[in-house]
Amino acid sequence: MEEVGMGWRMKNEELLEQEVEKQREREKVEDQEVEVDMEELDTLASSPHGRLQVRSRGLLRRLLLQPHTPAWLGLVAALCQAASSSLPPGSTFPSPRGLPGVHPPLPSTFTIHTTPRPTIVWARSETSQRLTSQEDVGQLLWPAAMVMARWLLRTFPCWVPPSTPPSSCSLLELGAGIGVTGLAAAQVVGRVTLSDFQPSVLANLRYNVALLEDLSPAASSSTATALPQGHRVDVTCVDWTDLGEEQGKHQVIIGSDIICSDEAGVAAAATVEALLEEGGRGYFVLPPPHVRFGVSAFTSSLLS
Repeated sequence: MEEVGMGWRMKNEELLEQEVEKQREREKVEDQEVEVDMEELDTLASSPHGRLQVRSRGLLRRLLLQPHTPAWLGLVAALCQAASSSLPPGSTFPSPRGLPGVHPPLPSTFTIHTTPRPTIVWARSETSQRLTSQEDVGQLLWPAAMVMARWLLRTFPCWVPPSTPPSSCSLLELGAGIGVTGLAAAQVVGRVTLSDFQPSVLANLRYNVALLEDLSPAASSSTATALPQGHRVDVTCVDWTDLGEEQGKHQVIIGSDIICSDEAGVAAAATVEALLEEGGRGYFVLPPPHVRFGVSAFTSSLLS
């Protein structure tokens, strides 16, 4: 019985190898029979519908098999540029992946309704899988972040220390998540630092900041509000339990829904005390103490 089973497996493997070889031969014949018309490709690259044809007909692959000539190189560059311009903003420059093993989603549009016109922030929010641990919570937008963002933009400049010019104000966001609140604040103050301590969250924050600097053709279709000239956004790791000695101080520190335990509350309060400049201000949007563990520890530690 064992010999029969082994013979059956060997026969299947032979058939599979034969089928793979036939497929390779078919591809070789196709590549040899189909010539790439340079003028046709040049025409197709000039329109979105044409670019879809290039992809569906496998013409770009065949183009890459052609002899390398100046015309060939120019057309490859034109097609790559055309393909780039037809993609959504944020998908045209390299960036770290999001959650391990998960292809990162494209950026989403977040509109903060302010006067005289709304502020629009582009940011990538991970929604492709269910949250499985505390490490995942910074991969998506929480409602408190939008509440804080609206408040910052609508009440500016009342929350900036009186002695600090807004253009030189340094603002730190603790537990920044996907960074929407800090990116909104960067519209009105000169320097914003987004912070977290999870590597995947920091990678996503750097991606969202890079969206502000994307100069690819795709970026021209973005509806995001441009960062005012001279304003900058940085990303840094801030571990509340191990601050180190290299952290600078800031005139304003903000956070939204960042406490989930008594330990986190005490550590966050100590971080605010260590990183807030003398005369600076801190603003936090938090759930009521009876709803979220650690909020009482945070507020009592700040006031002690």
